[in-house]
Amino acid sequence: MRVNVLWFAELADRMNERETVIELPEGVAVRDLRGRVGDQFGQIADLLDRCMVAINGEYAGPERVLKSGDQVAFIPPVSGG
Repeated sequence: MRVNVLWFAELADRMNERETVIELPEGVAVRDLRGRVGDQFGQIADLLDRCMVAINGEYAGPERVLKSGDQVAFIPPVSGG
């Protein structure tokens, strides 16, 4: 299956793009995706544990199973004044 992953803030900067299409087997949960993304894209691995994840515009927990065509957003913490 394919999911469209959106990158924000520092993730987008490190990836040099705002979105990536990722191929996954059926039944992959958010927890599994986080690990796969970290393995595949080492330049952002250190940020992934601190990111919130949203699927199709709704925040999702680690157990949420992805479906083909889902839009997954990794949202890093933001600081500033």
